[in-house]
Amino acid sequence: MRSIVSAIAILLCAAGLVAACAGTGPDGQAAERAPAPPAAREATAWRWEAPAPASVGMPASDEGGTVATYGHARLVHLEVDGELRWEVVLDRARDVAPVLLTSTVVAATEVGLVAVDRSSGSVRWSAATPDRANTAVAAGDLVVTTTWQGDVMAFAAAGGEPAWSAALPGDSLGPPAASAGAVVVTWDGAGGAGMAAFDAVSGAERWRVALPGGGVSAPAAAGGLAVAVAGDRTVVAVDLRSGAHRWSAPGAGGAGSPEVPPLPVGDGQWLVADRLGGMTLLDTTGSARWQAVGVGAAVRGGPAGPDADGRYALPVDDGHLLLAGPGAEPVVLDAAGRVPGVALGGDGRIVVATREAEGNSLSALEPG
Repeated sequence: MRSIVSAIAILLCAAGLVAACAGTGPDGQAAERAPAPPAAREATAWRWEAPAPASVGMPASDEGGTVATYGHARLVHLEVDGELRWEVVLDRARDVAPVLLTSTVVAATEVGLVAVDRSSGSVRWSAATPDRANTAVAAGDLVVTTTWQGDVMAFAAAGGEPAWSAALPGDSLGPPAASAGAVVVTWDGAGGAGMAAFDAVSGAERWRVALPGGGVSAPAAAGGLAVAVAGDRTVVAVDLRSGAHRWSAPGAGGAGSPEVPPLPVGDGQWLVADRLGGMTLLDTTGSARWQAVGVGAAVRGGPAGPDADGRYALPVDDGHLLLAGPGAEPVVLDAAGRVPGVALGGDGRIVVATREAEGNSLSALEPG
């Protein structure tokens, strides 16, 4: 029955008739209901097109610009206004988001990590992993990544020297998170699923908790909590120091996806995305304050935001992009290709990547 309802919701959203529904707040009160979306028309501030037929990977953005891989062979760095700063050949590059550091860009490949100078595009260092690496995270003087076969590996951010490593009980297909001296990871596989935290400096395991498998998101860590979406659609928050359970919320419309971590937002709230392409805003106790229904299969990238209009962006794998947020007018965009990822640019614009389109590109959306 749920699949039928979801299919109807997808059709209605694509037609511009609905895009959001109410969640449940404390004492059974309805969460804020977002309005129905208008016809989807969004202006772009800039657009950079990859040479055909190269597809563009997940972007990463900050006040210094936007980076992404394309064609599994190159890394490109754009200025905040979309002008090309440099591009560099990157053998066996993955299409996951690089991580932006002050002086370097660290990109994942099928065999490890590569650090590139942000100013010149010259390669600073490379580090090997036993399997394909995921998006890394900065943790003090280290960068930490996970691998598909279930490794957690830390390297010196300055030179790439190995610092520590640990093995997980199952596959880890998404990025780690870091906060307050801890690195948090999730795994999911035939042997079970869970979330664990490691000391960022030493690699010593701090805690480990089991999660319902069959669809576990990458983790997020902020404000003393580690948060992930489990396979049973439950959002789970645990204490970052001890792993003690803080709250669980049936706030997600679907299971988690390994490359779609929750997004910490202001005042201790969490925006979680689910595998059915919906978004739910949870407060500090795990109660839902706002929810946008799914518009497709959300399996890669996002959510990102908010932009100047208070909207968050979530890509779905059938080529749509959901833009919605509390108090913001939601829209569903047709990207004319698949959307592997989105990022919030340093100027507050949503940056969107496309692949398998006539023109694969990075583009920045103007606020409505």
